[in-house]
Amino acid sequence: MLTTLFLAINNAFIKQALVNNSLWTTNLWVAILNFLMLIPTIRLFKKDLKKLLKKYRTLNDDLFEVKAILKKKPEARPPFSFQIDNLGLETCVIKVKRIACRLLKESVVNS
Repeated sequence: MLTTLFLAINNAFIKQALVNNSLWTTNLWVAILNFLMLIPTIRLFKKDLKKLLKKYRTLNDDLFEVKAILKKKPEARPPFSFQIDNLGLETCVIKVKRIACRLLKESVVNS
């Protein structure tokens, strides 16, 4: 709910800023506002990760292995992961939906 409210305010801000300011000034303020929105979500992510680490003891090792694989070969492997396009970034973004969990022995854990 808070995110939806933020996005609505953000869009109204962008439209008004483009009318009154230059494109670069608007881009700077949008980046600052988006960063401020990320701060509370990082804390929530760490809290959720801590809960999952208690349940799945090998999760840190499993995530490290996924990162190592993606650094060597940054490509999607459907149906377990897919590439997110049209973000306007020079690097690729890959969303991993499932990873193999050593704790569950050959099982697959959904993200």
